[in-house]
Amino acid sequence: MPRAIDHLVMPVRDLGVARARFQTLGFLTTPVARHPWGTENSLVQFPGAFLELLAVPDPAAIPDAEPGAFSFGAFNRDVLAVREGTSMLVLESRSAEADRAAFIAAGLPVFAPFRFERQAARPDGSVRTVAFSLAFTASPLMPEVGAFTCEQHFPENFWSADLQRHPNGAAGIERVDLIARDPTALEPFFTAFADAPAVRTPPHGFDIDTGRGVLSVRTPGAASILYGLDTLPGLSPTPRIAVVRIKGTDRGDMADRARAAGLTTLSRPFGTLVPASDLFGTTFVFG
Repeated sequence: MPRAIDHLVMPVRDLGVARARFQTLGFLTTPVARHPWGTENSLVQFPGAFLELLAVPDPAAIPDAEPGAFSFGAFNRDVLAVREGTSMLVLESRSAEADRAAFIAAGLPVFAPFRFERQAARPDGSVRTVAFSLAFTASPLMPEVGAFTCEQHFPENFWSADLQRHPNGAAGIERVDLIARDPTALEPFFTAFADAPAVRTPPHGFDIDTGRGVLSVRTPGAASILYGLDTLPGLSPTPRIAVVRIKGTDRGDMADRARAAGLTTLSRPFGTLVPASDLFGTTFVFG
């Protein structure tokens, strides 16, 4: 059974501005939560998946990475020193311990196990404990893309049906596009990470159906043909997460919302596109 898309980490320089923009586009966002390692976040929840808008208000509190240990805060701090934009792909875990063992068996790098918990505010004002175990891995070919699985220990305290009733109708992450100069070199990593086969789309890349959204890896040329070069994040010599497609929205309604917010919109056969320059370094497609 594939590891489904769980969430995307999207570092932004100003969390208040990012929350307001997503709210203007018709998304509900969770209250801001502070992490003890110097970051804070606000989430856009869908059934089983979410977007994590992340900021770094306290860089001095961030622990540096150590041999064998991954520093979530340091990774995203370093991304923000260069750019905004989606930095990490996170897949759902039924057991972070089992995932780590599977990564070792597949020859993927692993890091020390990591578990944390915090208090989360609910829509009704109550506060409940949420806890997570993470299994980090990495590819030396993708220094700009973090990867881990996330096991929920108290999912009933985390997920909120009320927060998933977005005024724009958004119902989930339909597809995530990475841009890579050599997609085939990444195929072994992603098939092991997602525990799912790849469907090749030669010569342009491959797709992996995670069961909750498609992970697509494309060449810069193929992505440019599909979306338009000017709509994408700045091209990088190493792979980057570039495009997120959201399902459940009406393309006309989203175009109206985006234009009312002063954002650029472009019509594509598969939906309304808002370029990365207008949405914190990630290209979004709605509809």
